[in-house]
Amino acid sequence: IFGARLGVAGAAVATAASEVFAGGLYVALLLRRRLLRLGALLTPPRLSDLLPLLRGGAAMLLRQVALNVAFVSATRRTQLMDPTGVAAAAYSITNQVYSLGVVVMLAMQAAGATLVPSALARGGGGEGGAAGGGARGDGGATGAARRGAD
Repeated sequence: IFGARLGVAGAAVATAASEVFAGGLYVALLLRRRLLRLGALLTPPRLSDLLPLLRGGAAMLLRQVALNVAFVSATRRTQLMDPTGVAAAAYSITNQVYSLGVVVMLAMQAAGATLVPSALARGGGGEGGAAGGGARGDGGATGAARRGAD
C-alpha cells in the first residue's frame, strides 16, 4: 500500500477489501459445511426472536455510552487545563497504564452484564431456580454472573 504511494486512503481501502474478503470466505465455508443456509442468511429475523437480544443489549449499550462519555469528558477537561499539551500527554500516558488493568475489570463487568439478563430471561431470577442458585442463592449462572460483576 505505502509502496504504491496510496497512503492512508490506500490503507483504508485495503482494510475494507480484506474484511469483505474474509467475511465472504467465512460465509462460503459455513455454506459448504452446511452450517448455514443462504435463505436463512437473507431472511430477517422475527421481532419476537430479537426482543431478548434487544433487552440485554440495551443495558450493555447504556453502560458503554456512560463509559465513553466519562472518558471523553475527562480527556477534554485535561486538554483545557494546559494549552501546551504537556498535561494532556501526561494524562494520555497515565490513561494507557490504567487501561491495562481496566480491560480485565471491564471484561468481567461485560460478562456479568451479559450473563445476568440471559439468566433472568430464562426465569432464573428467584432464589430457588436452577439459574438462581438453589437454597444458598449464590450458585448457578445468575449467582456466578453477579459475583463476577461485583
